[in-house]
Amino acid sequence: MAGLKMQLMIKLQQAFSHFTYDHLLGILLVCDLQGVEWIYTDPQIHAVDMTKYRQGNLSLAGIMSFFASHTCNSICNAMRLTPYDGTALPPIGNIAFKALADKTMTCSCPLCGAIYTMLHSGFAAELLKYPELYCP
Repeated sequence: MAGLKMQLMIKLQQAFSHFTYDHLLGILLVCDLQGVEWIYTDPQIHAVDMTKYRQGNLSLAGIMSFFASHTCNSICNAMRLTPYDGTALPPIGNIAFKALADKTMTCSCPLCGAIYTMLHSGFAAELLKYPELYCP
């Protein structure tokens, strides 16, 4: 049973990283999740903008490194993530952005914990300018 649980956790971690790349339009990828059971900590963020996320940001090299070892799994497929076949990075500025642009998303301020909503397009635009988003 423990082996199956570990396999599921690995699939979830891989799919989550793929999800972050897909739904943040290829501008960053969250990977290297560590933790105990289902509580993950200490993520590594690789962003196209090398001025963000400090020393651990390996930019496109980090993103390419993730996708070089990533094989889409059943969770990636269930979430309908952009398939990756190992030949090239999924596109930056994913076409799915147009479908998401007008959707409202719920965010939480990392500074005070306040919950607020904003348009996905506004979130993507702010994320290009700042490493973290705070309460409006």
